Amino acid sequence: MELENDDSSEVPEGAPTPEEIRQACEEIQQEWTPREREKRNGYKVPPVTFNPGCLAEH
Repeated sequence: MELENDDSSEVPEGAPTPEEIRQACEEIQQEWTPREREKRNGYKVPPVTFNPGCLAEH
C-alpha cells in the first residue's frame, strides 16, 4: 500500500523555527512564580480523603 504525498509536512512561510519557539517559551516561563511553575509542571497530587471515624477506632 502506497501513501499519497499530501505535502502536509511543508512548513508555512513565516512560521517560527523550533529554536524560536523554545526561546519564546523560556522568556514566558521566566516570568512565572514558583507557584505558577508548580501548577504547570503536569504533576497532579492524588486527592486525599479524611475519615474522622477512622481515628476513633484506634
